[in-house]
Amino acid sequence: MGTRGAETGEASPGVARTSADVTALSLQRALLPSSVPLLQDVDLAAAYRVAGDEQSAGGDWFDASLAPDGRLWLSVGDVVGHGIEAAAAMCQMRAIFAARSLDGATLGEALASLDRYSHVAAGTFATTVCTAVLDPATGELEYVTRGHPAPLVVGPRGARLLPSTQGDPIGLGGDRVGRATLAADEAILLFTDGAVERPGRPLDAGLRALQDAVVAAHRDEAAPGGTAERVCRRVVGAAGGTARDDATALCAARREPFPDLELVIPADPGRLGQVRQAVGGWLERLGLPAQERTLLVLAASEAAANSIEHGYQGGGTGDVTVTARVRGVTIHLEVRDEGRWRRPTRDPGDRGRGLAMIASGGARLSVTSGASGTRTRVDVDARRSVPVGGPAIPVALPGDGTVDAADGIVRIRGSFDDEATVAALEHALRRQSRGASSPVTVDIDPSTFLGSGAVRALARAAREGAAGGGAVDIVVPRSTSAALTLELSRTPTTET
Repeated sequence: MGTRGAETGEASPGVARTSADVTALSLQRALLPSSVPLLQDVDLAAAYRVAGDEQSAGGDWFDASLAPDGRLWLSVGDVVGHGIEAAAAMCQMRAIFAARSLDGATLGEALASLDRYSHVAAGTFATTVCTAVLDPATGELEYVTRGHPAPLVVGPRGARLLPSTQGDPIGLGGDRVGRATLAADEAILLFTDGAVERPGRPLDAGLRALQDAVVAAHRDEAAPGGTAERVCRRVVGAAGGTARDDATALCAARREPFPDLELVIPADPGRLGQVRQAVGGWLERLGLPAQERTLLVLAASEAAANSIEHGYQGGGTGDVTVTARVRGVTIHLEVRDEGRWRRPTRDPGDRGRGLAMIASGGARLSVTSGASGTRTRVDVDARRSVPVGGPAIPVALPGDGTVDAADGIVRIRGSFDDEATVAALEHALRRQSRGASSPVTVDIDPSTFLGSGAVRALARAAREGAAGGGAVDIVVPRSTSAALTLELSRTPTTET
């Protein structure tokens, strides 16, 4: 079984992998999904770990998708064999099954497509599959096992294996659909045999150990992450480096619908930090990865700043409303005001880059204006990264910005989202560069938040320095809010 994870293809201690092994592992990582949907009423997570012996990548897969009828499709499977051929066959089977689920097929119809395909595609015959379809609202569950271990259900009252439907592997036909109901506080776990098989240990003992592990994870509410994340982490962690095959886990836990966010602030630039903190905290609780969180926090801050500056120009008073919600597989962020905006100028100069940066990051952006105000809406795919090592770096939400400049170095930290902080940054850059004639290093603290005005100032200083002989080196810690913002704006940096 192959995986995508923190491993880079190196062998375990004492194991030598060939170049073909490394190629197969790389292919396996590229073909498996790198994320799963973030849903309003289901906590969903996946994890995997490469085998601890000399085997190269194999044909394990997992997948999760939301069907048109709102039901959640879950699947794990294992193609016979190892190496590049198995990884390629895995990709074909996963793609067919995912496409059928998104087309609105029934569980039996989707599996029948795999049966037919296995007779014409090399390496796909006798694939084992466990698949389940969950209605998040009712907990009703349909599932099929085709030569694969049955799903496990875990909750506060313990864990239980669902009865196997005793179907034959893919290509041999004969589906019988099992049915069960998940309680509102229960989760379902689909897994591959690498999670239970150990050298010299009976399979029954492995299944009992798995049940004990997921019960402990379900009850360990002090551990980071939601139920599904804790269960998957415990399953692949218990596999460690002793399994003969890769361990894969896919878990879906029913939960109360994740609450929407609504924040109303007065049209005051001093409240922008409150907007970022509220949106960033809501997204972090939802489980959105750091880069997507940064994009939406930036979008909320820029849109609110625009409403304050343009909607209530000339000292007008009013409110700005920020809402965020997850529906289906999409996060909808909206910022609206009740003011009247001036007509945009033909040549905005360096202005107006904030929303363009957001759109360049992959968000779907729309701005509508009318007599009752302006609405800015940003939509992004709601997905959670499959764990690949350490925890995501949280979005920092500091207070006012500060500038410390001396000896050709400009150090900045905090929030640079208003005219005063941006002006201080521009002044420091001009003085330290002696009018763009001397080199300058900009040292950005990990806590720094950069609004579009600060990004414009840094980009302009870099352009003028390149033209005037005073190069500007912008040094920023990797994966921080500032680094991701500068990347979106395509401003050259040196990451540390």
